[in-house]
Amino acid sequence: MKHCNVTLPTKLVYWRIRYTRQPIGRPMPVDRKLLDILCCPTTKVPVRPLSKDQIQQINAAIEQRELKYFDKTVVDSPIKDGLITENGERVYRVDDGIPIMLEDQAIFVKPLDLRI
Repeated sequence: MKHCNVTLPTKLVYWRIRYTRQPIGRPMPVDRKLLDILCCPTTKVPVRPLSKDQIQQINAAIEQRELKYFDKTVVDSPIKDGLITENGERVYRVDDGIPIMLEDQAIFVKPLDLRI
């Protein structure tokens, strides 16, 4: 039986490059094909992945307890990845590669004036 010298993480990187055509820099939190069809469930505005800078701005505001979900509860845990609507009004968390596209779990970020 022939064994491959390539480790599993390396195989996953090769697979990601070959099949999703994602850049190697910062991995996308959501598959590109899924991202093309996702939109805000309330406003129907398309969503895009957050940049590193946007995530840092949002987490700084969360630390200061300045951000709220649309159900009016305070956001108390930082985000690792997320999707932002093209109008810059709402952010949806992405947990373990799964976008949480629930209306009441959207984070209202319009006051931060995040640029898309």
